[in-house]
Amino acid sequence: MATDMLVPALRDVREAQAALANRFKAHLAVTPAGEYREVLERRAGDARGHMHRIDERLGTLQPRRPVLTVLGVSGTSPNKLPGCPSTRQGLSRAPCRGARGPRRSSNY
Repeated sequence: MATDMLVPALRDVREAQAALANRFKAHLAVTPAGEYREVLERRAGDARGHMHRIDERLGTLQPRRPVLTVLGVSGTSPNKLPGCPSTRQGLSRAPCRGARGPRRSSNY
């Protein structure tokens, strides 16, 4: 599907635009007022605008995951949810804390 190829390409372009915006920001920090600084400011604004438009387009192309979006972790695997152990720790099958409610002792 074309979307499968477009999304990674857009992410790469967004990353390049972010690097460019950061480079302009670094140059602006040491550039005195004047015509050259105005050009840098305009170019930095252009790069940020491009990033914004790419983000909007990615939002329309990527499938929605409502449960994860409500939790504020869209685009994150379930193993990276708050309270879930990381797969890097070798605990990918362990349940998330609080997912089943508090544990009860069988000594009642």
